Amino acid sequence: MRSSSGSDISDLEEERKQESSLSISRNRRGLFEESEFDEKPQLFYAEIKNITIGEPQKVKEGRDGYFIYPIIEGNTTIAQHRYKEFVWLRNELSIHYPACATPALPEKEGVIGYWSSQDILFYKFRRFGLEKFLQRIINHPKLSKSPDLHSFLKDDDINFHLRMKKSESNKGWYGVISEWSTSITSLVSGYISSESNITHDGGDFEFSNHRNEIKLLYQQQETLCTQGRNLVTCEENEIASNIALSKAYENMGKVEKDGLSEKLKILAETHQCISDAHKNSFDKLKELVGQEMENCKRICFGLLEALERRDKIKSDRNLSSQYDLREINQDLNKEIIKFNQEKVYLSNLISQQLIEYKYELTEKISEIWREAYNKLSV
Repeated sequence: MRSSSGSDISDLEEERKQESSLSISRNRRGLFEESEFDEKPQLFYAEIKNITIGEPQKVKEGRDGYFIYPIIEGNTTIAQHRYKEFVWLRNELSIHYPACATPALPEKEGVIGYWSSQDILFYKFRRFGLEKFLQRIINHPKLSKSPDLHSFLKDDDINFHLRMKKSESNKGWYGVISEWSTSITSLVSGYISSESNITHDGGDFEFSNHRNEIKLLYQQQETLCTQGRNLVTCEENEIASNIALSKAYENMGKVEKDGLSEKLKILAETHQCISDAHKNSFDKLKELVGQEMENCKRICFGLLEALERRDKIKSDRNLSSQYDLREINQDLNKEIIKFNQEKVYLSNLISQQLIEYKYELTEKISEIWREAYNKLSV
């Protein structure tokens, strides 16, 4: 039987080993935060489930201004942030959790072709993208424990901006790459067109195959979004065309007399109704293209970026000493499994919504023509 003093010494040695192990693990993960942040309780993560982004509010700053986005939990506003502060959060998550897929943020200037900052839907689409971004982080088993997320959601303005300023010194190559990636199109050429020059081992080939598959999927999603934008343009043309036809029949009806004039009037009303039907479904189509399709692409891009970060870590001796590659591999495998399950659901969701949109519009137009036929047949 051991003496009490021997037991105490053994316990102290065990505690030192655990502390040393914890310290090494933290360094490898790149958690360069002060201990005061690490010691904060994590209970609030379990409490925050339903996060939404409210209507943006414009703040004047001299001659210019900017928008802030209220973050709402239930019915309570818990924080307000500018777009660039969402960029900061994503940068920090990419630094400290390189193997976790953080979805890309909605583009700052919108997507040319179906919305711009002058479009009334622009800020609605951005809200949607920021909301999806936050919800994925909060429901992520690792990202949800980030002290940066804690500060983003809970700290007052002074403490939060002190943290932002302090984090600038921690930015290495990850911060730069993450800042580029806030605009999807600005970075995708670098990720999709180039292959890594690192030497692959057996495990690397598996990740390389996943990377190639996801690159191909991303390219397909790019094509889908382009087709969606073309569909939006076609709808705009349909609206303009039916308005023009309605006006033409109306003018012809003013010239003609008797029964023909009435028939031309019916045709004018019919094309006006068709134009209204397209207008009523137009916003739904733009939301589908500008929100759901873009969201799928951002999720895919986030995983593609995480796979790229793994290659960068492995190829850089300084970075590889700061991170645990085994842990990165485990995290990436989990992300890939989750992504493969989710992509089927998201693809089916978009397909279903497109079919519903087209079916409802077709039914409405058919009904309009049936009514017109009945009137013209009298």
